[in-house]
Amino acid sequence: MILFIKTILICYIFIRKYFLLIKNQRIYSQSLDSYECTANNPPIIIEQPQDILAELDKPMALHCRAEAASLDDLHVNWYKDGRLVTMDPNARIITEFMALHVINTMPQDAGAYYCVAENSYGRTQSRTAKVQFISM
Repeated sequence: MILFIKTILICYIFIRKYFLLIKNQRIYSQSLDSYECTANNPPIIIEQPQDILAELDKPMALHCRAEAASLDDLHVNWYKDGRLVTMDPNARIITEFMALHVINTMPQDAGAYYCVAENSYGRTQSRTAKVQFISM
């Protein structure tokens, strides 16, 4: 025997300023045990990289934090002047925990940096941060 229930199922998923509302006005089922809601959204940047006035031959770090429904699928890449920043062979430039670290800055490290957070549902670009050097 199939039970007919006219009800409203509402699921809210909050990720910072966004929410997802799912409504199902008719449920045909023999049992109403549980329902699962998942967010299929691109990542949200919650910490933007900031402009830096750095010193030559000193360490520097740019930070970018992103959130997504699943961190397993979240990838963050850094770009300088529109080109993907790759790990330096001598470990001078490293990326970890969504941050970009430059161990010993050089004049060629000046420029415009931004991060791109990406998952299987899309990509989000941060603001562009300018890195300049103190002239002494």
